Amino acid sequence: MTALLANAVSPRPVEPAAAASPVTCDVAVDLDGVEERVRVVEAAKAEGPRLEDAEIVVAGGRGLGVSEHFALVEELAGKLGGLAGASRPLVDDGWIDASRQVGLTGRITRPRLYLAAGVSGATQHMVGCSAAKTIVAVNTDPDAPIFRHARYGIVGDCVEVLRELIRAVDQMEVT
Repeated sequence: MTALLANAVSPRPVEPAAAASPVTCDVAVDLDGVEERVRVVEAAKAEGPRLEDAEIVVAGGRGLGVSEHFALVEELAGKLGGLAGASRPLVDDGWIDASRQVGLTGRITRPRLYLAAGVSGATQHMVGCSAAKTIVAVNTDPDAPIFRHARYGIVGDCVEVLRELIRAVDQMEVT
């Protein structure tokens, strides 16, 4: 990978005659022996609501510990009328489908509420959620980068906090 700092080089002036008449070249290429390297096995299907359109996103990260705890993210998202999302490591580990990945290599979201449970706040992830109106972060590490982006932060075990939030929503529905 090559990179240049801004203003590291100065451009040379272009000769007016050279700029007006570009050099072109015709090249003969025989593609008869070339086989396609990409084959579409099945067309992508978009089913159900899209993460990009959600007003509320509850996302889980490695802080959940085990895949079974992702059910808490899905439950809270459902109770709030939102969608469950995830950081890339959870998608890579097969906890959830890639259509629910938030971040640079996933979906870019702009919800009213983004609740990040056990998400560290890596730059790649924050690209996908930093446009949220309100970010609430839950992480055991008080120095986690996610807290720099969050309006509200809870330092604690995200699994315990998710269970309490689910309980609180259930109590609100009853009263």
